[in-house]
Amino acid sequence: MKLMKLQSAANTTRVTRIVLVFVLLFAVLFFFTAHEGLYYSDDVQYSAFAGRLLNGSFDITQDGHTFIHRPTVYVPTAIAYAIFGVNYITYSLWTLLCTLGCIVLTYKAAHQKGLNPAFAAVFLGLTFYFLYFINFLYPDNMVAFFTLVAATVYYRLYRGDNRRVLFKALVFTSSLFIAGLAKETAVVVLPFFALCAARDVIGRKENTKFWAYAALFGLLLLSVYFGWYYLETGDAFYRVSEMETANLSYDNYVTNPSRSYAKRLLWGPVEALLGTGAFMLVVFLIGGGSGLTEAEKRKKLYWSLLFIVSYLTLCFSSTSLQVYNPIKLDARMYNLVIPPLAIAASFGLQKKVQEIRYTLFYTFAFAAIALYLRNSVGAVHGLLALYFAAHTAWLYFRKHSRLPVAYTALAAITFCLLIRPVYFMLKEKTLHYPEHLALFDKLQQLTAQRTKVQVILPHYLYKSTGYFTDYKKVNKLQFYDYSNSIPPGRRGQQLLLLNRSLGTNPSFTEDGPYEQLLEHIAQKPPLWKQGPLELYEL
Repeated sequence: MKLMKLQSAANTTRVTRIVLVFVLLFAVLFFFTAHEGLYYSDDVQYSAFAGRLLNGSFDITQDGHTFIHRPTVYVPTAIAYAIFGVNYITYSLWTLLCTLGCIVLTYKAAHQKGLNPAFAAVFLGLTFYFLYFINFLYPDNMVAFFTLVAATVYYRLYRGDNRRVLFKALVFTSSLFIAGLAKETAVVVLPFFALCAARDVIGRKENTKFWAYAALFGLLLLSVYFGWYYLETGDAFYRVSEMETANLSYDNYVTNPSRSYAKRLLWGPVEALLGTGAFMLVVFLIGGGSGLTEAEKRKKLYWSLLFIVSYLTLCFSSTSLQVYNPIKLDARMYNLVIPPLAIAASFGLQKKVQEIRYTLFYTFAFAAIALYLRNSVGAVHGLLALYFAAHTAWLYFRKHSRLPVAYTALAAITFCLLIRPVYFMLKEKTLHYPEHLALFDKLQQLTAQRTKVQVILPHYLYKSTGYFTDYKKVNKLQFYDYSNSIPPGRRGQQLLLLNRSLGTNPSFTEDGPYEQLLEHIAQKPPLWKQGPLELYEL
């Protein structure tokens, strides 16, 4: 009997490892197959800062753009550019590595009995918006990774591992600092760690060395950081004031009458989790304490509180120190709280899916969410509701069946979570990255034949020319955007680029005199055409 149990445990461990490898490989596959190249949004600015580091033109006060204060995003990207060149893989390589790192850390932190680590890996790695941003040069998954590193370091102390306290404190503090250099939302985990410090130092008189080292090292890092800003700008809190000004102008609940505090604060936090699909993990988080050992209860409590405190701080904190202006609840804002939620939701789940009371609860909860949402996210919940209805029926009518229902539940959840990512992998790409690369190859060819080539571009592409020219100055090639066309009297070949997707694709926006420019090319044939892109000579 003991041998059979050992064999069963070994088989289960093998399955959890296979699931982890599957999730990691699927994430890499999604990275390549769903990649649109360049997204012509925040990523362009981050990439531009990496380019400035490459060509030596970086200046923290250069254009007043707030993203320049997030070096964790663009410094590793600049290193990737320097080693491997500027392309769509190096552009998003850092995000890929941080996302994969999050999945591995989540699996390890959830390493309990049975299939629970596999559930955790699936919950995080296949939650749509966490996976969706794997190929964007955005900071949210980077923040998630470094805050999770800090959380897992303290988690070891929480479990009683008091070895190498100084090293743990250095890694803990450095990780939080690096996360803060990626995005300001990293601060939402600080209240949780403040509660942990108060519990240890004041309540239990333990881990005092760790918190002392962490506090000293944190003060040292912040002193150097703010001191550097003071030397560069004359204002130690330059970043703080820049971010506050930007947030009030970008998403202001104070002066914008269309913004409702009541909706944002009362229903907005829940609706955002529902809309992203992450509320599914909250459903799996509920209950199951009776099936856990005391040690497992403590572990689940740790990750649950990390999620709850960080989530509430994110939802109800202010982007301004002067007035109360809650943060905009974009889907990616939640990515940093998804790892602890995935870990907490995995505890005891293998036992819960073998109990009718929980599977019946899942059936009704997912059916209610599906009826409320009535969209593609709701459809996924509807499928899960149907599965758990069948699962519940099987448990009721086949009470003594030896069917491994935990494995079927894991397979069903995995299948349902795969639906939306697979759709995005297979759907037609809309940003025409290969066509844009071909355009710049054509322009390079034209410079070999002309003394000077001047090109009028849509604004989205004008902002992105540095990326397509490897952040190097191209002799004889000058760019102008639609709203700032070529000044009169300039000599050289003058070209106009049209993107026939303008106005129909939300990623391609144009506020300049687009219609007036069309008059200049009236009945002319294009000099070059590929996809929706057309190049005309004026």
